[in-house]
Amino acid sequence: MINGILRWLRGYVIFEAVGRFPERLINLALVNDITLVRPVGKKGILTAQVSVNDYRQLCRMRKKAMVRLKIKKKTGFPFILHKNRKRKGIALGTLIFAVLIYILSGFIWSIEINGNNAISIYEIQKDLRENGIYIGASKKNINVTEAERKLELKSGHIAWISVNITGSTADVEISESYDMPEIVDKTKPCNLKAKKTGQILKMNVKEGQKSAAVGDGVAKGQMLVSGVMDIGDTGTSRFVHSEGEIYAGVTERDIVRVLKNRTFSDISELRQRRVLKFLNFKLPLDYSGIDNVRSRRYITESLMLNNTDMPINIITEHNFSAAEKAAVTNSGQAERLADTQFALNDIFSRWDSDIKRKTVAVKENNDSYDFTADYYCIEDIAEEAPLNVVYSE
Repeated sequence: MINGILRWLRGYVIFEAVGRFPERLINLALVNDITLVRPVGKKGILTAQVSVNDYRQLCRMRKKAMVRLKIKKKTGFPFILHKNRKRKGIALGTLIFAVLIYILSGFIWSIEINGNNAISIYEIQKDLRENGIYIGASKKNINVTEAERKLELKSGHIAWISVNITGSTADVEISESYDMPEIVDKTKPCNLKAKKTGQILKMNVKEGQKSAAVGDGVAKGQMLVSGVMDIGDTGTSRFVHSEGEIYAGVTERDIVRVLKNRTFSDISELRQRRVLKFLNFKLPLDYSGIDNVRSRRYITESLMLNNTDMPINIITEHNFSAAEKAAVTNSGQAERLADTQFALNDIFSRWDSDIKRKTVAVKENNDSYDFTADYYCIEDIAEEAPLNVVYSE
């Protein structure tokens, strides 16, 4: 591959040697260190490829080899230049192109990020930009070691980061750190108290002395398991870290109010605009102005070459307007809104509860509908309460 490119840059010719003994030409070429590429002999005709300079030497040997030489094809960069020698624009364009490639090779064209799972690509790109690593950044202005150090210090979720600049691509390898689970110090004594009011249905006490029994009704903050345990009939006690689950039936109420007359934002999409971005340069493709824009959304499409993002992007700007409109809510619509709100409350507020019963009642007022949901749930109501121990000498 490389030899073929070099031959094309130097230029070569495909020739025919016609004579009774064309093999003599091969022997003379070997003696004079001339390389014949792809020689083929057939019925007194030798066909081969040689460089331009080597062909000139063969022309001086043809009489000694008793052959006639004939050029069949001229190939290579020198012949292209000779053919277009009067077209100065091509030479100038080639020179400008070469200079541009040389200049642009000093910038970052693409960034490849690998190893991230919990951290978003957007967050990593933002932190990289703050440390001078972004598409269009000059490579000579990037301090890779300093950027890696700052990124590791800033983010508490990166164990280590490696930035390797190869050509015009910045390869970023990340190893994420993981939060250590909270370690409960079981050497510290504590009680278990009720975090809600309810009736105890089941007790699973692993450590500590029970202060309540199954069937008892308990109030919020009442002690359920004591961290002070008696040692037999000795009259002494020891302090322990109370552990266990106390399941109780809990009654709770949620209220959702839906107004009869309410306002909402009517979202509509306006005209789109596009921008051509090359490295850090942006060229608007649409110059029209857009009024009453409430929000914008940008979609970037990158030019791909061999599965690699090139620094040429089309950014489409989606514009949206929002107008405040009034709406009158009837009883059916209000019920559906309330059901949705109750469902969200159940998911986010009672995810650890076993809902056994749920009753919803509605009351219509002059300006609203009030929905009241009464719940009966079974849940673990025990929570730890530190037991402060003061030792005296």
